[in-house]
Amino acid sequence: VLLPSFSITPKYQSICKGDAPVDPIVNTNLNFTGESWQWTLPSSSAMSLIQNSTLQNVIFNQLAFRNNSAISINDTLLVTLDYENGVCEYRDTIFVIVRDRPTSPTLSISPDTLCNGDSINLTAFIDSINTYEYRFEYKYRGGNWIDFNINTIYTTNNPLSTIIQQETKYRVRGRQTGNNIYDCEVNSPLTQSLWKDPFDLPTFAAVSSSPTDEICLGDSIQIQANSFLLLTYVWDHGPTTASDSVSPSTNTAYTVTGADSFGCKNTDSIIIKVNQLPNTSPIYHN
Repeated sequence: VLLPSFSITPKYQSICKGDAPVDPIVNTNLNFTGESWQWTLPSSSAMSLIQNSTLQNVIFNQLAFRNNSAISINDTLLVTLDYENGVCEYRDTIFVIVRDRPTSPTLSISPDTLCNGDSINLTAFIDSINTYEYRFEYKYRGGNWIDFNINTIYTTNNPLSTIIQQETKYRVRGRQTGNNIYDCEVNSPLTQSLWKDPFDLPTFAAVSSSPTDEICLGDSIQIQANSFLLLTYVWDHGPTTASDSVSPSTNTAYTVTGADSFGCKNTDSIIIKVNQLPNTSPIYHN
């Protein structure tokens, strides 16, 4: 007598709350006239089939499963398959374990206006500090999501500060604490994961009214930030105008910080060289 041989794929399923199990595929060496199949679902009626339960391969009603309030976290659902052909009988079981899915974290990104090279602050607000753990991720245009700190998991509302230098998107991913893999992850809402494109820093140069940036001792010279795009100017020696007249007694560096309409700032410096006056002696005539 040919002994029954079964292989059900997948036999063990770990699914997340709100998901549905994968339809089983039965592989067998049995092919007898008069054979019968019988699928038996959990007694709690947590699962249902779209097709007849006497078929070799069946299809789970996934929509009904997702919307079934009778399914609880950590439930282990047993689905049995009985085979009989009048000579041989065989039974196998599928195990479906339902895992928890954490509440989506809320992602806060600040500040709203960012300049190239600024620090951007990410904060994840989570509901169950002792139950769920989270990680921060980012991506560039055309790229994949990247973990900020590999193997760094947050279990409290820890803020993360990073430098932004190009258009970037951010998100938070969460899982149930203790899972070895991210099999029940949730992401922060898409409305919070907007692209952040930093403004370019303003470009300008500090120049002087002298082609060589030189003066003689006692003279004065005009220094200026040569840009019409800046709204504010601050020189390190005090003035808050685009230009200033200076009369240094020694070689001196002057630095100006300019800000544009977005609040982005940049700096430039100029060194004014001071030439000492010639040391002349009295001229006597015989």
